Amino acid sequence: MKYVNNYKLNLITPNEINDFGRFNSELGTVLKFIQISDNKTATRDILNLGEYKNISTNTVNMINEYTGAKISTENAIGGRVNMGNAWKELMDDIRTEGRTEGRIEGQSKGEEMLAKLLKKLDPGSAEFIKALNATSNERQEMYIKYGIK
Repeated sequence: MKYVNNYKLNLITPNEINDFGRFNSELGTVLKFIQISDNKTATRDILNLGEYKNISTNTVNMINEYTGAKISTENAIGGRVNMGNAWKELMDDIRTEGRTEGRIEGQSKGEEMLAKLLKKLDPGSAEFIKALNATSNERQEMYIKYGIK
């Protein structure tokens, strides 16, 4: 190890910082978001306060990279992102994604339940035809009647 210099290395630990206002650059913003990235409530609260309302796209990209966030920079104006709007857009995207996944899962579950029901019925019987043409409520009654969960 005689050829390796012994340089002093300063590490910054976001969780140990109490006053991010001491930073004269947006590094404080990045560190703050790293600190609260696991706390959705704190993230929402800080964005609603407007303290970090207008952030450069480079800073947003760093936040996204270091925290795994997906904050959009598409609507940046003059290289700056309105974080309140960006957060709202992100939450709207997440909700839409969740609804889509829920619909797909619900459709799949419905198909699975219909298949179970049809297996219990005789093909061509009145009940079989009724199951195929039933409304959602009628089908739910049939699931209960035939013990399908």
